[in-house]
Amino acid sequence: MSGESTATPAGSRVLRGLLTAMAVALVAALAYQAVGAAIFGPRLGSDDPAEVVMAYFDAQRWGYRGIAESVLSDDEREMRDAPNYVRPIIPDELFAQDLVVEGPSDIALRGENDEEVQFRVGYRSLWRNEIGEPPGKRYWFVYLGRDAGESWQVLGQGTGP
Repeated sequence: MSGESTATPAGSRVLRGLLTAMAVALVAALAYQAVGAAIFGPRLGSDDPAEVVMAYFDAQRWGYRGIAESVLSDDEREMRDAPNYVRPIIPDELFAQDLVVEGPSDIALRGENDEEVQFRVGYRSLWRNEIGEPPGKRYWFVYLGRDAGESWQVLGQGTGP
């Protein structure tokens, strides 16, 4: 029995089929991410802060959370990485409808960047939120900032100005 395979021809076909399915799934996932980066990358790097906010929410609505989060400031990323940060089971933005972005308003979050602006984002949610509010209209305030020669970053966001 040295060197002989004990796999049956049927077992071998099943294994090949499984490996093929895994390879197809991997290629599809990589293609999906490449498409997301190609579509949302330029928008997230725009000089227009309104375009950055729209792209940030659009990317999340299409399931590209990682790509959307690429514009988070270090402080915002650190807050989200904290052990007590609670992420919703189903992100509100994933199925948000009727997205309306208003702004920018010249309202700074901390005044630490050369430019800081605030946007008011409205959308209709299909889910009950983290504090138990029923599905319906939501308002979110998003602050963007940048220093001269750099890209816009999401400095902070929340339910109140």
